[in-house]
Amino acid sequence: MKCLILANGVAPKTAVLLRLVRTHDLFIATDGAANNLSPKIPPPDVILGDFDSMEESIRDVYPTSSFVHLPDQDTSDIEKAIEHALDTGANYITLTGALGGRIDHTLVSISMLVKYSKVTEISIQEQSCSLFPVRKSAEIHGVPGDTLSLVTFDAVSDVRLDGVRWPIRGETLLPSSHGVSNRMTGNVARVSVGSGVLIACHITA
Repeated sequence: MKCLILANGVAPKTAVLLRLVRTHDLFIATDGAANNLSPKIPPPDVILGDFDSMEESIRDVYPTSSFVHLPDQDTSDIEKAIEHALDTGANYITLTGALGGRIDHTLVSISMLVKYSKVTEISIQEQSCSLFPVRKSAEIHGVPGDTLSLVTFDAVSDVRLDGVRWPIRGETLLPSSHGVSNRMTGNVARVSVGSGVLIACHITA
């Protein structure tokens, strides 16, 4: 089951969000993310969080949505939503609206990719970029000129990257700017790692 989680950051444009909702089986909005949804977007199946930023009128706006109150202050709403999705049976999770707000919330969203890549397929899909963790290998589909960056938070060994202007041939990547701002030369780029986990960031041209 594919689950889309809308976080309370900067949401993509309505057309992009509508496409994401339509290609997922379960739609979860976290707390205040439900406040400004376009009427063109189908109601979330679940609205979840501690409800500290959700407008009270939202319960009337979305009478068919399930409201899940989780007041635990030691866990972010986005992590609560991921856990709820997994408990519901999701095996593919997409986060959106996860970037562009508070910097600490953005960092937490990216850290979720590292944490949950151990148990499920997970990615961040935004207006013009996508981020996803790579533990073994992945293919990135785009067009020539797209930006592809590899970002690490710890040492990642035997990194290989093909289909780009500056290939990487079995290097160990450390937290640094090395691996950032590469360019795709075709419609597909391939990345693999020997050990560790990196974040691939694909920005469309």
